[in-house]
Amino acid sequence: SGYQEEFYQLSREADTAYKTMKVYEDLGQVAELEQYAESHKGLLQNRPILQNIKKQLNSLYNQSLKIEGDKDLSPIEKRKSIDEINQQRNLILNQVHKMRKSILGKEENE
Repeated sequence: SGYQEEFYQLSREADTAYKTMKVYEDLGQVAELEQYAESHKGLLQNRPILQNIKKQLNSLYNQSLKIEGDKDLSPIEKRKSIDEINQQRNLILNQVHKMRKSILGKEENE
């Protein structure tokens, strides 16, 4: 889905921002570090939340794989369970979509 791709893009941007900060830190470039941290504050502050969401999405995906492979469930039971998982996933991704603008802040224009 579009929201799923949007989430993974946001997550990659947050990881990149974090790694870039680490480089500035390792090089001892304090002024650049502070400037970068300020201009990427939303991504950096929300990175732990995005990491947690990624774990939740992976868990939901793994649950759906288990259900698909469960020989004791009927096709109808499988469909019902997978639909519930997809609803949860869509709720999470919808929340991320709503958060996106506040996370990116002014970085969205860069």
